[in-house]
Amino acid sequence: VEGDAAPCAPAAGVPAEFTEWLEHLQLAHYVGPGCEWWERNGAADLEEVFENWEDFAADLGLKTLERKRVEKNVASRMAGNASAAILARLPRELADWLAGLCLT
Repeated sequence: VEGDAAPCAPAAGVPAEFTEWLEHLQLAHYVGPGCEWWERNGAADLEEVFENWEDFAADLGLKTLERKRVEKNVASRMAGNASAAILARLPRELADWLAGLCLT
């Protein structure tokens, strides 16, 4: 798996944001296997990879530090999504007040 830097095939249906995410995490050498994982698991969007990050990491055989980078990034993204969803349900004045307190 490691060292395989084959890019995703354009027709594979794997969005560029997926490969950009791997590159951002310094996991560009997993782009080929990652794209295969995407197709094999029928991921519709990057959110599905985040929801299944543990399977993704295990299936690709990520090393301990690589796995921790993925875990930290996913946790940060998921927390951000949760905060945005909560704020979207709040009355506008309350959301603005909370944002002013830097709690979001």
